[in-house]
Amino acid sequence: MKTRKELHTMHQFFKKTISLLAAGALAFSVSAAALAQEFVDMPDNWTTSALQNAVENGLLSGDGDRIMPDDNITRAQMAAIIVRAFGATETADISRYTDVSADMWYYDEFSKAVAMGAFQGDGNLLKPDDFITFQECFSVVFNTFFLPEPEVYDEASNTYVMEDLDEILKDFSDKDEIADWAKVYAASIVKNGYWDGINGELTPTEYITRSEFAVLMDNLVKTYVNEPGTYTEFPEGNVMIRTPGVVLDNVNTAYDIYVGEGAGLNGVEINNVTAQTLLLRIGGELSVSGDFGRLLIESPLLTADISQATFDYIASCEGSKIILGQIMGGAES
Repeated sequence: MKTRKELHTMHQFFKKTISLLAAGALAFSVSAAALAQEFVDMPDNWTTSALQNAVENGLLSGDGDRIMPDDNITRAQMAAIIVRAFGATETADISRYTDVSADMWYYDEFSKAVAMGAFQGDGNLLKPDDFITFQECFSVVFNTFFLPEPEVYDEASNTYVMEDLDEILKDFSDKDEIADWAKVYAASIVKNGYWDGINGELTPTEYITRSEFAVLMDNLVKTYVNEPGTYTEFPEGNVMIRTPGVVLDNVNTAYDIYVGEGAGLNGVEINNVTAQTLLLRIGGELSVSGDFGRLLIESPLLTADISQATFDYIASCEGSKIILGQIMGGAES
């Protein structure tokens, strides 16, 4: 039986070359790639590629020459990775939390993670140094990436209804250990192929390691757009845009496109794009044209003209504005 260090994930994809219409390319940093090779404890197993990608994409940094792959990840470390993935900039006032101080390395990262809704405290505590379990991690990821709840279309009621979560999770030998509150998060992540367990287990109450979280993030986001330019296609997998000056022109993907705060105000153009999900976490004014399974407007600072977009489902956060034909107003998800 393979161990957690040896098991090879079924969701490793080959990186492909991106075709560009104009100047601009994805920033696969040579220096970062070299840095990934310099860690003396970089493993040679099923997590290696994801760890290297996490370093190259600026999600993970080590301590000197160590990446500490088998260390349990803390809430502060996970908050920092989420913030870096989206290029988050908006901060929340976290001064009421008594266990974080402004001189700690994670203070700004945690304030951004709280502003994103990725983390919330327990009373007046954020518990930055606490380890995080798999099921807690699933909750963070589900809420941050606005993953869909597992649903199926019911012809009798002409609507979508929640799938049987136990049916989705039935192949995991420890499915009964999943807390009731976490089942929908675990089922969503499993159904969407972002995590397939370890040796037939989800290990929901065990702590997740740095390398395991790197694998989960690598499955969630395959391509990070870090350079301005016009993009006409992407490799397989979900895409994160976190820099301004990006134009998506006639992109057709079966995956999700996330536009993070790093794209800035008015920093993206979305022209005739087809995607499963378009998640907008930016501010400013934006016109969107294309066809989407889900269109998610999740920034109170954004005014989105979607009069040239078609979609099966739309949601927006309180304070955001949408233009649909001649209708404009705030909408709540």
